[in-house]
Amino acid sequence: MERSDQEQEPSDSQKTAEKQIRDFASRKPAAKWDTELVILFYILSVSLDPLLLYSLILNDDRKCVVVDTKLGKIAIVLRSLADLSFIGHIIYEISGEAKHLRKEIPGLSTSDMVRIGMTIFRWQLRIPMAILAALPVPQMAILVFFPMLRASRAVNRMRIMNSLILLQYVPRIYPIYRDCKNLNKKKLDNYISDLERKTWVPGLLNFILYILASHVFGAFWYFFSIQRQIECWGYACQSGNGCEFRIFDCDDGTLRNVTLLNDLCPVNPSNAKVFDFGIYLDALQSGMLGSTDFPRKVLQCFSWGVRNLRFLSFS
Repeated sequence: MERSDQEQEPSDSQKTAEKQIRDFASRKPAAKWDTELVILFYILSVSLDPLLLYSLILNDDRKCVVVDTKLGKIAIVLRSLADLSFIGHIIYEISGEAKHLRKEIPGLSTSDMVRIGMTIFRWQLRIPMAILAALPVPQMAILVFFPMLRASRAVNRMRIMNSLILLQYVPRIYPIYRDCKNLNKKKLDNYISDLERKTWVPGLLNFILYILASHVFGAFWYFFSIQRQIECWGYACQSGNGCEFRIFDCDDGTLRNVTLLNDLCPVNPSNAKVFDFGIYLDALQSGMLGSTDFPRKVLQCFSWGVRNLRFLSFS
């Protein structure tokens, strides 16, 4: 037993190698794309995400939701390409770290390289965050999860899925903030003065992030407006009149009491005593939720996002 314990105990050289690996993993990556390119990529990727949210269309006459298949396909392709790029970025950084480490610590075996890769994975937060950012959560939500919803059981399930979609924006938006904060000052100093770099460059970056946030904020307003209507249908179905129709199936032949849903979910005119739609009432009354006019929806939601983000910043 003593011999076995001694064999399992790492030697001083192994401990030294482990320390070298930990020190290496805590450094900044040796293989790194240009910061400006990464920032532009992340901004473009996040700006394309809302396309999938806009693919939902409310059919108020039949009390159901349909998916704009053309816009949905475009959104899925673009989002999938962005996810593949995230994965490519991960592979690029890990392979670059491994090659650089092989030079610093010669004589590494294949098992050592695997162990090093896992160490780098644990020590460098950006890698697991990038993996979380690449998960196809919105695609699964809109194409798989939401179509199975029935009106009477929609509310709690939607809230769970909404939490997952919103949480995924943390690893998708954080790299933008991180890389904007850590822009290579030497590159900027080659083109502008130190005063300009400290004044208008942060202002320009903040303006770009404000526009991006308004775009995303407005898209979620659109998305949650449809869900608020679905939520009202769910409460109406729980009133004892029994409607078990599938929300995402307008041809569903099961019970769909349109008169009941109109009475208990009044929009034009609204009645807050019956059901309060809150900040989503304007979206419902505007008719854009049932429109296939994509530019109109984007502009209207973007303007709403700009106004309300400005209000939040002032307050």
